[in-house]
Amino acid sequence: MSSASVAPGPRRIWRRASCPSSPAHVMPRCPRQILAAVVVNRLYWWTPEIADLRRSCLRARRLFQRSRGRHDEETHSTNYASARRLLRVAIKTSKRRCWRQLCDEVLEAKRATYPDNIFISETLCKVPLQDLLNHTVNRLMMALNLDVADEKASLVFVLKYGFDGTNSRSYQQIAKDSAAAYSDSLFCTSLLPLQLVDKYTGIVYWSNPRPSSTRFCRPIKIAHEKETPETARNEEQDLQQQIEDLTDFKYKSCSISFEMHLTMIDGKVKMT
Repeated sequence: MSSASVAPGPRRIWRRASCPSSPAHVMPRCPRQILAAVVVNRLYWWTPEIADLRRSCLRARRLFQRSRGRHDEETHSTNYASARRLLRVAIKTSKRRCWRQLCDEVLEAKRATYPDNIFISETLCKVPLQDLLNHTVNRLMMALNLDVADEKASLVFVLKYGFDGTNSRSYQQIAKDSAAAYSDSLFCTSLLPLQLVDKYTGIVYWSNPRPSSTRFCRPIKIAHEKETPETARNEEQDLQQQIEDLTDFKYKSCSISFEMHLTMIDGKVKMT
């Protein structure tokens, strides 16, 4: 096949990496230099200090290559090795600093997902109901980014809650907090958000798509404690007292109240 029958490929047009807005007809730089410039701009650990060290290292390498077979070859070789060592140390230091910064940002973001006043011991983990509700509705409003028409809207956050126990003999734990703690039993109290509605107009701003899924379940209390009628009554009384003491949550100009229903219980709790 003759070369005349082959369609010409697309013409490659280079732009200066140092000036992305430059016209396409300007004299292009070496494609290798453009690729290096593009890669450098995408490196998260790149700093002006590393850029200066890289230029010094490249200059030392060129001088070393040109001095081969000359009387000053050993001097340029030493200078190039020193410049390369300094560049490597600077890159490792920058990577380590960026990694620590990323870890700090992740830990800070993770702490923002926890409610306030969490109490943790060897046999008990609990959070006040007011703090958990405030944190839950605050994160929900931030995620939805609601644009409420009324600047002084009054919203109602509807939730369901309950408690239940479980027993397992496969795991034994020595508890130091309480000698009467049951290491083979677990008693859990949790809540689950259902809806966020307007108190007066009835507009539903958010509805739980899976109201029976553990994905949206938020624990209030987890304790190594055996479920008994007395334990269930004490837990219900404690929750009722916390519900009576609840106050509205203020989010920007909105006032959000809480409406809780005790529905996450089984027959044993209901009979008590």
